[in-house]
Amino acid sequence: MNTIKSISLISLLSLIVMVIFVCADSHVDAAKQLYEYDQWVGITKTNYTHTLTTFVPDFFGSGYSTNHPPIVDDVEGGGLSYIYTINNILNNEIYNIRIDLRNDVVSTHSFLMWLFAYSSAWQPFPLGETKSVYLGDRCYIGHPTNFTKNITFVRNNIYVRLSSNNSTNSVLPFATWLDNKILEMSFDE
Repeated sequence: MNTIKSISLISLLSLIVMVIFVCADSHVDAAKQLYEYDQWVGITKTNYTHTLTTFVPDFFGSGYSTNHPPIVDDVEGGGLSYIYTINNILNNEIYNIRIDLRNDVVSTHSFLMWLFAYSSAWQPFPLGETKSVYLGDRCYIGHPTNFTKNITFVRNNIYVRLSSNNSTNSVLPFATWLDNKILEMSFDE
């Protein structure tokens, strides 16, 4: 009798796990469809010399300073995730930055869709080019009322998300600086 209960419990738990994985896949699949992922996955604006194996920007030379060392985590499947909180010295403003380094362009694009699939924000996010924001290989911005307060882009095998604590100032100058650093490093040997 205990064996039958154990088998039933294991079967029930297996079914629950399968349902969770199916739901997770359906969220990501829905995001991919919403963002027409199949039309741009793996496509870059530039043919890079190489993917990046590390990316630690020098904020001090840019007029920004870090509040503390970045939080760094290993990423499942390879890569690193960095979370920074930095100060814009000129505007006394705080920026939150997440930088994820993935193994290749396709896994970076897939990661972007996974994050969008589980975002609670109103979607779809507008493409940057709809407001003349041309960053990275693919860029998404916040909604029209504060479109330069939140910027997400992918360049080469790097995912970047920037946000500001101040709704009146734009993160666009800093995002542009960061994008240029990624672009520059994508051609260094």
